[in-house]
Amino acid sequence: KSEDATGRFDALFLKPENIDTYLAFAASGGEDDNFLVARALRNWKADKVPLELCEFLAYKSVLAYEDEDALRAHFKGGGWRGMVAESFEFFDTGKNGDTQGYGFVSGTTAFIAMRGTTSVDDWATDLSSALTTDEDIAEETLKLIGSAVPRRHLGFASAWGHAAPKIEEWAKKVRNNHGAEELCFTGHSLGGALALIGAHDFAKRNVAKVGGVITFAAPKVGGPEFVKHYSELGLSERTLRCESVEDLVT
Repeated sequence: KSEDATGRFDALFLKPENIDTYLAFAASGGEDDNFLVARALRNWKADKVPLELCEFLAYKSVLAYEDEDALRAHFKGGGWRGMVAESFEFFDTGKNGDTQGYGFVSGTTAFIAMRGTTSVDDWATDLSSALTTDEDIAEETLKLIGSAVPRRHLGFASAWGHAAPKIEEWAKKVRNNHGAEELCFTGHSLGGALALIGAHDFAKRNVAKVGGVITFAAPKVGGPEFVKHYSELGLSERTLRCESVEDLVT
């Protein structure tokens, strides 16, 4: 409700002008294209923060920690902010990487939210110091991650490699069935790392257009070569890393 807008987000890390703009929108009940979730990606420019989209994906990143039944219950009604209930899909690699996430369509965008750290396997992934360019990487692992270069965190790359086939299949399905023209990746912590790795992978392989990447407390995923390649794919200007300086992960 518009009268409760001041309590809908933590203002600590937002610039005053962004807060004022957002509150004015929330109180007006209008449909400003700068903030509507379904159209936010189209209007996102490098010098403008899509605040409504950030808020929307912050909640969706939290939901990624729920189990499949809870997520399905959340999406059961459908229609909220243009979400297509039938488009929902839960991604789970089980013990084969222990990576989870989910996807849904809103407007013409397919959103992919990856889950953060919850299990022992996840912690092993997070704490690994191995890189994709290490000389002792097994051939099977190289096949899983696609390529050794650009250099990136092997644990994150492997976790994404296990999840990628199912997510790619879903992305193609919702493009055909629901007209999803582009992808938006998001996630918190490990989920944010997977969002960055996943966006790079899909853009590199031209799986679909990556319209945006918004992460929350995501760790570093690659070195200078990865940054350069990520930028060359046009992803840097479509990416926001939301962080707190007090967060040890980032």
